[in-house]
Amino acid sequence: MSISVNLILPRPRETKLQYYFDVEKQAVIGQVNELSLRNTIFRALQALGDESSIELLLHIARNHLCFRTRGLAWETVLAMETGGAGFYSQAMNDRHPYVQEVVRESIHRQQAVSI
Repeated sequence: MSISVNLILPRPRETKLQYYFDVEKQAVIGQVNELSLRNTIFRALQALGDESSIELLLHIARNHLCFRTRGLAWETVLAMETGGAGFYSQAMNDRHPYVQEVVRESIHRQQAVSI
């Protein structure tokens, strides 16, 4: 067995899909779900819970090109920062409706847990 790490440099306006390739069958066998991989990384940052993690997540939430990644970043920040009303308003100013919906759902989950 071998493991490789591939660094893919982003190109503007290019879809960045990755696929699993079966060497023996010489065929693509599936698509890498990059969002679940990112989710794992974000949960690790949440578990660290230090100031540098929050700063990194805020940078990603405010600047990342992928709206799904921004949504994950805001969701993680809001989970780490209890009472983060300032972060909530920043997150709701995102240009993509997906991010706004993720933020609303995150807030509703937090309110349901606190009841």
